Amino acid sequence: MTTGQRIAELRKHHGLSQEALGEALGVTRQSISKWESDAALPEIEKLVALSRLFQLPVGALLGVEEPSDHGKKPKEEPSEGPGADLTEEQLHLVEQIAARYAQTQAPRPVARKKLLWIVGSAVLALFLVFHYLSGRLDQLDRRYDQLGQTMSNLEGNVSGQIAGITSRVEEILNAQNSLTADFGHSIADMDPAAGTVTFELYAVPKIYEESMSVVFSVDGGDAPVTIQGEESPGQRFSARITCPLSDDELVLSAAFVRGGVQENQVLGSYSGLESETFPWVDIQAMGFLYRPAEADAPLPLSGLQAFVRIDPWMQQYPYLDEQPEIRNLRLGLFVNNRLVCWASPDEGDPRPNSEGAVPEISVLPNSGDGVLYTFPDVTVTLGSDDQLMVGAVITDSYGREKSYTDIPYVVKDGELSWVESYVSDTPLIY
Repeated sequence: MTTGQRIAELRKHHGLSQEALGEALGVTRQSISKWESDAALPEIEKLVALSRLFQLPVGALLGVEEPSDHGKKPKEEPSEGPGADLTEEQLHLVEQIAARYAQTQAPRPVARKKLLWIVGSAVLALFLVFHYLSGRLDQLDRRYDQLGQTMSNLEGNVSGQIAGITSRVEEILNAQNSLTADFGHSIADMDPAAGTVTFELYAVPKIYEESMSVVFSVDGGDAPVTIQGEESPGQRFSARITCPLSDDELVLSAAFVRGGVQENQVLGSYSGLESETFPWVDIQAMGFLYRPAEADAPLPLSGLQAFVRIDPWMQQYPYLDEQPEIRNLRLGLFVNNRLVCWASPDEGDPRPNSEGAVPEISVLPNSGDGVLYTFPDVTVTLGSDDQLMVGAVITDSYGREKSYTDIPYVVKDGELSWVESYVSDTPLIY
């Protein structure tokens, strides 16, 4: 079972909807759906909040340890009186014994009191024995839980020690194989409009020679950008390198040249930088899920809406002097990333673009307030492998365009359902 499936099972077990769970955790329903479909993993603080809400260890949510008895209802206290803890089978057995004894003693009425005394004594004895065994079982349960907790703590300590030893050994090996006595790198500047990023790098060679040189480079998959390092006091070489801004992994390295021999040392890497410069859009589609649908059959769609807002949790731009803003936003319905129709905003002033009356709207940055969009009535036909989704196309204050999509829907068991997992870099076609 995946982490998302566990969260969904626990939410249903506690009788919570996705909206209710989202309100309890301070996140959107869309975030809950992404967790349950394994499209995203909750942050650490959300995992802690989930563990507190469901009374389960974080490890049980992640599937790395067995769930304990947390969250179960406490045992009911036994009621007072003889035989209160006897099971139905035990009571039935006592009644049979009493009945047989009564039959054998029927001719002697004087033995009735003795019979009642024997039966009462037997019931009392059974109650005392059962009560004693119940207490012993409770003690064993507590000791078992304590032993399990101790073993879990020992396992965590051992795992932590092994990880620490492994990390330390790796650091020692890297230090022994390193060509540098010291090095560093950072992002000095980022220009989304020009599509460039500038790095500052420095390196101090472990073995220094008077005639040596250091060449710094940034390799993003295409031709690497290189520059000759400048030497400064303390045998320190440094440089500033400007390269194209992208989401590809950018590997920073230094080449030490001594007597015609070149040795390379990787200094670090960056990835996903371009995406971090865009405003992040959160889409919450409404009216799609569980709608009756059959594969390869016409599917009328009406009354569909979507709520769009700037995601306030993602509005952090440490490398930009001016944060990006959304200038225009268009919301559309797509099948396999291809446009079916545009939606119209219910709030704000829709503005046609230069190519036609395409609904657009400006959304203020860093605002939790969003815009509700309504789709026109349309009919689509979805095959068994087709995906229906809501997508947004934005233009930001740097003049760049980017698209975002909600979790797609597919035809499954006679209705529209979310895909189990979705990772797509395919751009929208419109």
